[in-house]
Amino acid sequence: GHSMGGYIALAFADMYPSMVKGISLVHSTAYSDSDEKKILRKKTINIIRKGGKGTFVQQMIPGLFAKKYVISKPEVIAAQISEGMKMTDENMVSLYEAMMNREDKTDVLGKGNFAIQWIIGEDDKILPIELTMKQCHVNDVNFVSYYHKTGHMSMLEMPLALKNDIKMFCNYCYNR
Repeated sequence: GHSMGGYIALAFADMYPSMVKGISLVHSTAYSDSDEKKILRKKTINIIRKGGKGTFVQQMIPGLFAKKYVISKPEVIAAQISEGMKMTDENMVSLYEAMMNREDKTDVLGKGNFAIQWIIGEDDKILPIELTMKQCHVNDVNFVSYYHKTGHMSMLEMPLALKNDIKMFCNYCYNR
């Protein structure tokens, strides 16, 4: 699961650990939001509710990518902004509330009989490497991929590397 998708994958694994062979956390974390992060999410929600979604999306989207990628691929950034603008204000608020209120799932990392894949971007401003690396040793089997000069969106910034890493991880999970 990418970002919030990882939160969902961890919640599923918490409820149904016997049904999980592996979890790929692509720029995601088992930690709940810190108090500081919750304050930022509340500010975002207020901005959106006051009609500032457009400005927020235009500023937020480029921050998901490594700076070099933003400069070299303005058409991709523009397409992502366009997609972000399609989300209703209500749905965007719900998204931020769900992320802000999610429970810590670090206990899930070590209790299941499944492997965990960690995809980490060197330039990920949403999930800094220091935060993610603290979790990479909790499980017995971890696959860690570190993408140089990549932000939070490796599926767009490094699609071939991500595809290959996920394929390798799936092969391990389903052939052991």
